[in-house]
Amino acid sequence: MLAPLVAACGVVLAILLWRTLHAAQESNVKAILDTRLDAYTKLADARLDAVEDALVRTGRRWAVLQRTPRLAWASDAQGLLKDYPELE
Repeated sequence: MLAPLVAACGVVLAILLWRTLHAAQESNVKAILDTRLDAYTKLADARLDAVEDALVRTGRRWAVLQRTPRLAWASDAQGLLKDYPELE
């Protein structure tokens, strides 16, 4: 009579332990995914800021010159496309 009770308690404890570990694992995976998402978001933001800064600097230089010579414009544009191929 005691053996089935001990076995039942063992099964219940095993199930409770499994559920606890499973919930902890899900929580850890979510934390990892959130951290990676945050890192990739910051990386994308930094990359967009760099592209924006490069375009603003080029635009200001062209505005100061008032009329950018075609060769200078082509050179600037090629440099921007080389550094930031996503602009194409």
